[in-house]
Amino acid sequence: MSISGKKIWDDGNNQDAKRPESIKINLLADGVKINSVTVGANEGWKWSFENLYKSNAGSTTDIVYTIAEEAVKDYSTTVDGYNVTNSYTPSKTSVQVTKAWVGKVGTEVTIKLFADKSDTGKTLTLNADNSWTGSFTELDVNKEGKPIVYTVEEVPVDGYNTIVTGNATEGFVITNTQKTYAIGDYTWVDTNRNGIQDANEPVLEGVIVELYDKTGTTKIAETTTDKNGKYIFDELEAGEYKVKFTLTKEQAKKYRFTKQNSGDDSTVDSDADPVTGWTAVIKLDDDNAYLTTDYEDQEFSATEGIDPTWDAGVIIKDKPIEPEKPATPSTTEVYQVPNTSTSENIVLYSGLIVMSFVLLIIFRKKIN
Repeated sequence: MSISGKKIWDDGNNQDAKRPESIKINLLADGVKINSVTVGANEGWKWSFENLYKSNAGSTTDIVYTIAEEAVKDYSTTVDGYNVTNSYTPSKTSVQVTKAWVGKVGTEVTIKLFADKSDTGKTLTLNADNSWTGSFTELDVNKEGKPIVYTVEEVPVDGYNTIVTGNATEGFVITNTQKTYAIGDYTWVDTNRNGIQDANEPVLEGVIVELYDKTGTTKIAETTTDKNGKYIFDELEAGEYKVKFTLTKEQAKKYRFTKQNSGDDSTVDSDADPVTGWTAVIKLDDDNAYLTTDYEDQEFSATEGIDPTWDAGVIIKDKPIEPEKPATPSTTEVYQVPNTSTSENIVLYSGLIVMSFVLLIIFRKKIN
């Protein structure tokens, strides 16, 4: 007769590389070892014992054949008939993730776990309720005998740049830095009145510059142009804005805004409405074609750069023609009789008038 059996491995497909290259199976007859065989992967982890006696000579009792496996390190053994199962519980690990914010704090983020660059399908939600910290747990340490490399990624959050630091052993930190933008340029005197910034045209210091939301109703910030005519609004969130230029009272006596949007190059024209000083709506986001980080005219901290194209030119007001002053007429010197009248003089003059009247009557009677 013959008996045969096989090995069953319960070890997570040898993910921790604990499985030996071979095992040794002993054959026992009525509890006494009578043979052994060594098998491995080449034998398909199977064995057989051939040409076995059914009973001992002179006995009618069948021999009881059993098998026993020599101990396999780190494994437990279970025998079922002539089959042997070796079990090993693979090691487990966990990966901690912490969320950090620079700038405005978001409401919630979703973290994805990757194993050897493959998405595991496991996710973690971090928010203020869990103090922006969580862990992936019950993770296999190895796969097919090799350590698994765990990494994490965040589902993108609009308006932020994301950096992942750390590792699976020490924990990951995912930092979201809010994207910020800047607006700036300068005010100048448009001496040739063409609405375009030309070389050597003087700058204008002290112009009031206000930043509003896109509706022009909510003021966000205010500044004035510096000695170089420059202004800047820094570290702004993505969004839509408007800028308003206002001349001071003294400036307004001499200047007014030049014409708006002249020429084909919007980087060198004047953006202020000639009457109101308002610009058009300015959209700050990653699609803004004028954003640049290569800007040395002013310092700024905005992470995504500055749009340096929003400016205002002024021109000298037309001087009204002043009417000519009338010529001063030549004067003839007139002698003025000194005023010497007194109450006595009045009586004297009155008497002379009466006497003259009497003489006139006498003269007329003589004629008649």
